[in-house]
Amino acid sequence: MSLITNHYVITNTVSDIDRQQWEFFVAEHPQGSFFHTPDYVDLHRGLKEYTPYVVAAFDSTKQLVGLLVAIRSSVYNGIGRYVTSRAIVVGGPLVDSQHPEVAEMLLKSYCKTIKYSAIYTQFRNQFDTSEFQVAFQHVKARFEEHLDILIDLQKPEETLWQEVHPKRRNKIRQAQKQHVEVRKLSTIEEREKSLRILRNVYRREKLPLAKKVFFERAFDTLIPKGYLKVYGAFHQQKLIGTRYLLSYKTQIFDWYAGSDEQFYALRPNDLLPWKIFLISKAEGHTQFDFGGAGKPNIPYGVRDYKLRFGGTLVNYGRYEIIHNNVIFAFMRVVFRFWQRLH
Repeated sequence: MSLITNHYVITNTVSDIDRQQWEFFVAEHPQGSFFHTPDYVDLHRGLKEYTPYVVAAFDSTKQLVGLLVAIRSSVYNGIGRYVTSRAIVVGGPLVDSQHPEVAEMLLKSYCKTIKYSAIYTQFRNQFDTSEFQVAFQHVKARFEEHLDILIDLQKPEETLWQEVHPKRRNKIRQAQKQHVEVRKLSTIEEREKSLRILRNVYRREKLPLAKKVFFERAFDTLIPKGYLKVYGAFHQQKLIGTRYLLSYKTQIFDWYAGSDEQFYALRPNDLLPWKIFLISKAEGHTQFDFGGAGKPNIPYGVRDYKLRFGGTLVNYGRYEIIHNNVIFAFMRVVFRFWQRLH
């Protein structure tokens, strides 16, 4: 469906967007990330648990000037699908700097489209979105502070090492002395083992994890294009830890991670990030995005773990738009019930 307004054409039909123009717009935009690309949309398309939503804005010359990509996911199927559906926008809306007014148009069109398909949408900002503050207010979005950790890979290796906490450096040395090695996974068998590790970690933490078919699609489509890099920590040829990274332009994004709890003493969770820093730096990447680090002033073990590798703590925050307040409250109860069952 397309809407012509204020000299712009707003569309939420993917087939209306020229793929080459889409790829170019994201690649050239300073804040463009993998989470805005058609490959990210393709990764979820056709899978039962996911539905991609894309809203694009074109100017009078048919040039793409704005883009918003969301992925709706559900914990359950059937009758429980709607009450467990939420949408996630990673990276926020992309808007051409010459057309700032497009942001509000994208958000309003998106909200109208998603309203009866998801309970709420969460925008996980990866850059400063303060210029869109009024636009978000107009769609009744709620802002909350949320932290992220960025590692500057342009720094010399010696500087990066010194910024790692002394106790973390000791644990990295312990892993090396025990002959733990880090390399990319190279076989289907290794990928299968890495998925089993992730499954066990998410089961212990009582968190939902994408199904095997999702990861298999990622392996088949993203690795050949260089968008996905999967590393493993090995001890005596046995995979004991794994990390999934998304690579786009000069940035590496920490996507999924886990280790076999039987081998924690070998320190795979300490060695893997450090070695990945060095490998990514050698490949020409300039920034490692460690991902979410919780809310300020609230204790969070994951943040403490990540900060011991150095880096800069940033607060880009998150926006949340609730599309149905009553069911949103009910959904929280459902999710807690799901955690108790798993």
